[in-house]
Amino acid sequence: MSDLSKTIRELGWKPGPRFSAPRETPGVLKAQWGKLRGYDPDIVFAGGAGTSRADRSLLHGALCCERAYPNHKYPFGIGWDPALLQELAERGYDLRTLKFSIRKLVVRGG
Repeated sequence: MSDLSKTIRELGWKPGPRFSAPRETPGVLKAQWGKLRGYDPDIVFAGGAGTSRADRSLLHGALCCERAYPNHKYPFGIGWDPALLQELAERGYDLRTLKFSIRKLVVRGG
């Protein structure tokens, strides 16, 4: 179970409707609340043909990883903010309603 799922349960949200993984669409990168078979509901990432694993990793890092910022009060001059999704959950947003998608730009040669 991820930290986000724990936070959601700690805040008293109860399971909503059944969720599934986002469908892969060619050239589209997606992130949404979903459930993979055998796992608890959580943020699920998908990318169709034309997207790479690195693209999904970039999106995961932007949404789910702690953010570093310069701060000379901490060792090595770096402080850490919570992940974007963690901070949104703590501010009272329902992550089960999260849907993000972006289509890859198609460049036509000419």
